[in-house]
Amino acid sequence: MAVGALVYLRKKWYNIAMKRTVYADGRALVYELERKPVKNLNLRVKPDGTVYVSAHNRVDVAKIDEFVLSKANFIFNARARLGKSVSRNAFTEKFCDGEVLQLFGEKKVLRVCCGQPSVTVTDREIVLTVRDVTDDTSKRNVIDKWLRARFEETATALCKMIFPVFSRYGVSFPQIKFRKMCSRWGSCNPSRKIVTFNYALVSAPLDCIEYVAVHEFCHFLHPDHSAAFYACLMAVLPDWKRRKKLLNATCSAFC
Repeated sequence: MAVGALVYLRKKWYNIAMKRTVYADGRALVYELERKPVKNLNLRVKPDGTVYVSAHNRVDVAKIDEFVLSKANFIFNARARLGKSVSRNAFTEKFCDGEVLQLFGEKKVLRVCCGQPSVTVTDREIVLTVRDVTDDTSKRNVIDKWLRARFEETATALCKMIFPVFSRYGVSFPQIKFRKMCSRWGSCNPSRKIVTFNYALVSAPLDCIEYVAVHEFCHFLHPDHSAAFYACLMAVLPDWKRRKKLLNATCSAFC
């Protein structure tokens, strides 16, 4: 084989990255390992929370795992700092252990564990359990399903709570729908008696979700954004401007 071909194959082999998982105090820690012609073990926590490690091909993987475990506290602290500095929607691109998610306006640390698929929530954490902690698709499917169910339950309860205010004007309880939207928090179809909410609101404080619900219900009485509409909104929710400002400041709705 020509020398040039050998150099090419060696470079190609070095650039192959793999995912590995270690466990620090029962918490899964996934990292990306890339083999490179470097002298030392190098570790970096990327802005999205991904842990990247580079090592020479002669370094045994057991030694690399041990190195990553020795940096566990640094990794978890770095992810916590990233969560504080970056506003994240609960429906995020990746679900890494230590990532900070916003659920109904409250920041919670995500813990990823291995086991029967489930999601539980505590005062400070969301615990995501999946069979394979390296499978991003599986993690997304499990937590997305849970987040959607929690939001649908919460939004529907808020609609039932505010409905009596509008029922006295002859408004019947609408069909409540949910979907991802790229330009609105919610929508109302008065003729078909449908109110639709953006799933991204799962990150918003409950006061803000209530504001969106009242806003859409007011459209059953005033389909446009006329002065009469805003008078109705003000009568039902006098602090709607504060809630709207808080909503736009605390989470992102758009694709």
